[in-house]
Amino acid sequence: GTPSFVIVDFFNFESEASSGFEDRNPQFDFACTYKVPVDDFLIKYLATESLVLELCNLRGPDFDLVGRCTVPLEVLLGSRPSLKLAQEPLLNPRDGSQIGTVSVEIRMAKAIDQLYHLYLEQHPQERARLLQASAA
Repeated sequence: GTPSFVIVDFFNFESEASSGFEDRNPQFDFACTYKVPVDDFLIKYLATESLVLELCNLRGPDFDLVGRCTVPLEVLLGSRPSLKLAQEPLLNPRDGSQIGTVSVEIRMAKAIDQLYHLYLEQHPQERARLLQASAA
């Protein structure tokens, strides 16, 4: 098989890449840890953005993007700041078809739900926009 690897994109950190894996059904066991200051910027990011996982195939010194999984992060703003997804769809970036699944686990060391509620109180325009977006 063609060697493949996963790239993880989160917040304002450099992209992280797993080791290469040569198999038709790769089983990556890959973890990233980030130390992040909790501020308004992080809270807004978690409320509006996603963690992106990209499956790539090596092609000499280059690589081809073959699949992408996008995981919304807003659940981390709740009182239980963790997320465990066993079969999240891995989609072909060209046509959106599902090419596989990814198991993803995301945890925060501490709950920041109270800070999120405070943020919403202090930023009423942002609160209205976020609540409207989550209702859509």
